[in-house]
Amino acid sequence: MCKMLGKLLTQKGYQTRSVGDGAAAVRAVIDEAPDVVLLDIAMPRLGGIEALTAIRAIAPGV
Repeated sequence: MCKMLGKLLTQKGYQTRSVGDGAAAVRAVIDEAPDVVLLDIAMPRLGGIEALTAIRAIAPGV
């Protein structure tokens, strides 16, 4: 699903980045904050809700 969504958004002209888990998502936001983050609720290592809490603390405008 992640690959399919990334491909669709890329075809629509958006730049995308995909990561494998919530912890990697938080690290990616620290490296370069995106405009939008799409998260799955059930992810390995760090779930989507926990990742969202961390991302909002790091980059409130995302």
